[in-house]
Amino acid sequence: AVLLGAIVLAVVRRPEYGLALAVAITPLTGLEIGQPLGPNVSLPREPFKLLLPLIVFGVLVYGALLQGPDRRKLPAVFAGITLLIGVALISSFQALEPSEAFADVFLLLTAGALFVAILNTCRRRDQLLVVVVGALLALLIASVHGVVQHFEGVFSTQGFVFGGESVGRVQGVFGHPNEYAGFLAMLLPLAVAIAATRELPSKLRLLAGVAALAAVPALNYSYARTATATLVLGALFWLLI
Repeated sequence: AVLLGAIVLAVVRRPEYGLALAVAITPLTGLEIGQPLGPNVSLPREPFKLLLPLIVFGVLVYGALLQGPDRRKLPAVFAGITLLIGVALISSFQALEPSEAFADVFLLLTAGALFVAILNTCRRRDQLLVVVVGALLALLIASVHGVVQHFEGVFSTQGFVFGGESVGRVQGVFGHPNEYAGFLAMLLPLAVAIAATRELPSKLRLLAGVAALAAVPALNYSYARTATATLVLGALFWLLI
């Protein structure tokens, strides 16, 4: 209760803190709690799947009421986000069990709302940097989790055999090692770019460097070749433009 009260107070004062928190907990979305907290205290089985949309939509509405709707034109990338959500909805309607896709489609809608909330709330450089801190924390949390899993021997069922030996793959709390690696590969170039940008605050660059260093072995322990190749090609493409 104290923690939730502190979060609410911080979000009321600075809505971008709420967005940073939402971004930071994204790698924990699939976390399942199997045990009750106490004899009369229990949480939902996947609490972050409820907490994440609650924060995002709450800050989106609060930010719009506090600052008014943003009159700027939405960037072109929002068209891609809308198309992605539309395709997901159409695909889920054609699924064998449409109800099974509800949670995932709702998370996609939450992601779209998060994009709009950041765009509407973060109208100054310092506000946007707060959300960037959340993204770096998300990378750090996911990376450390994967490294710890590797050394504790907590592996996915999607392992493989190499040279007669079984090789385990880490996946955090994601559904598959490839999904986990894709998450790391999306944020790793951002961390490297921030660490290499001298104009940014030194503490932010330090956090980015630590997150990037932790992400490299985590990505390696996932043994996701496609994500690694995409990371290299994506970084080259980014440098070109």
